[in-house]
Amino acid sequence: MRVVAATHAPLEQRVTAGQFRRDLFHRLECFVIHVPPLRERRGDIAAIARELLRQIAPQVGPRALTPAAIARLAAHDWPGNVRELRNVLCRAADATARASHVDASDVDVAIRRDGPPRASGLSVDAARALLREHGGNLSAASRAAGMARTSFRKLLEP
Repeated sequence: MRVVAATHAPLEQRVTAGQFRRDLFHRLECFVIHVPPLRERRGDIAAIARELLRQIAPQVGPRALTPAAIARLAAHDWPGNVRELRNVLCRAADATARASHVDASDVDVAIRRDGPPRASGLSVDAARALLREHGGNLSAASRAAGMARTSFRKLLEP
């Protein structure tokens, strides 16, 4: 059996403080790979973004990134690293439902909507319109609204 684990916690310090099991630490420590955050490897962002778009293509359809979109992605600091990049690409690709390319403006909108959930001022009529726009796909409509799917669904309930 092999175990692959990821953490941002300083495990050696946790072991010393008695907050992490020493035996488990030694089992996990046999091969440590340090992966720097995206902000420290901006040159990789375009390739990672293209691969993520390929992975989400079954949900959102095939999309390509324009050079301006790639430049905008490379300029962002990505505090949420690859997970944040994936979420931004999902929203940007979803916003371009009728196009084959994701542009810088799509990325800008998707980045602005990234972050903690906010209370929505979306009306029921606007939510229904978004749902129609996305062919009844609740997940896609909720992403376009910048809301959790469950919150979006509750908004639509009578």
